[in-house]
Amino acid sequence: MTGKSQHQIQPRYFAAALILSPFMPVLFSLSFIIFFPIPGIVAWTVFVGGLPYLIFGGPALYYWLRAGNTNPLGAAFLGLGVNAGLCLIGSVAVSIGQGLQDAQQVLCFLIPGSVRAMIWCAGCAFLYNHFTGRTI
Repeated sequence: MTGKSQHQIQPRYFAAALILSPFMPVLFSLSFIIFFPIPGIVAWTVFVGGLPYLIFGGPALYYWLRAGNTNPLGAAFLGLGVNAGLCLIGSVAVSIGQGLQDAQQVLCFLIPGSVRAMIWCAGCAFLYNHFTGRTI
């Protein structure tokens, strides 16, 4: 155990922040409703990346917040690290299974997934801080 004290996480606020943070970019993209594909693409990313975000990003954010970290920028880099690790595992699995000729398919998930992971994790930290009344 490190010298940092563990903070008590309020489960209802954490769950609300974890679930609502992917929808923040969707609400922002509605300002571009004149050009319909933008909100459609952003909403589509919630359905594509939502489950991996909850499965892998949720526990990572929980333990990160429990360690006493509340900075949204730190949460963004945590999301980037989790996404990069998952894409590294995926690229090794694709390379073993199909050879190196199809390894570029992982970049289709790495590049947009990294942006989504950073925005969603920073949004989760921001919302959790807002719900609990913590200052950043």
